Amino acid sequence: MDPLLRHLGNRHLSMAALKFRLLDAAESLPAPLRRGLDKTVWPFAWSHMCAMARGTRFRIMGDGTWEIGRSGFLVRSKTFAGLVGKISRPVSIVASGPSARDHPWENLRDGRRFVIAVNGAPSLLSESGIRPDLLVVTDSEFISRGCHHLARAAGVPLVITCRAASRLASLAPEDLRQRDYGIIERVNAWYGVPAVPLTELADLNARSGSPFHLPAADQHQFKVGWSDSPDRGIFAGGTVVFAALQIAVGLGAADIEIIGMDLGGSGRAYAEEAGAPPSFLAAQYAGTIRPSFEIMNRALRG
Repeated sequence: MDPLLRHLGNRHLSMAALKFRLLDAAESLPAPLRRGLDKTVWPFAWSHMCAMARGTRFRIMGDGTWEIGRSGFLVRSKTFAGLVGKISRPVSIVASGPSARDHPWENLRDGRRFVIAVNGAPSLLSESGIRPDLLVVTDSEFISRGCHHLARAAGVPLVITCRAASRLASLAPEDLRQRDYGIIERVNAWYGVPAVPLTELADLNARSGSPFHLPAADQHQFKVGWSDSPDRGIFAGGTVVFAALQIAVGLGAADIEIIGMDLGGSGRAYAEEAGAPPSFLAAQYAGTIRPSFEIMNRALRG
């Protein structure tokens, strides 16, 4: 076993379960006290664990699948490779920026392209009579306000981060019951594993065949980079499209187009409900999105 897999195998699951039980017991405390307790229970190296929805628990099985459980509710994931198999068709990744409204959707209706819909794009595709082949969601805040978009593609396999999956299990458990899903994790924000400094991660990566392409400096909280092995972890890259790209390439795709990835923060192609969160893509472009795509360019050159 290479050093990176050994590192990922050393998950503190019993300790995490104990800490979550403590936080559950303190749920009735005033919000400021709960936030202070969160920081005490999950110090800096563990801060990525704070975003897990209360009451949701994960078990990681020996075959690489996950179990998500809540009171009276348990579902099991598929492995990353077993979710949809190898992708041999050309791929269209569909985001929900306003420019998607101008796309010639008839080109996606004949089934010749493998369609990956991210976040709210299932609603946009549904309007055009298109059923995607795969959904990708990485943001737990999207689940809080937008899980109804996933219902527009009922039964379509879903790739989702463990943070977002915990929120989905809390708010719409029936969605996980009625579709196959696979769990992905952000690099250095692995469930039950403390974050390590960039130098230590770079050493683990180098001794494990360099599945990750890392930035020169740790300036972006491990959001910037490229993963050749999304089953071991992905980089957020400032946009869910970047996660979808790593997933598509990891599953064998070689011909990919992106639809509706508008980086100017100018809203979304579908009608938004009152109070929908604003887009931060414009603010993240220079520091996170562009550097991630530059690393992707170098990783995939040739």
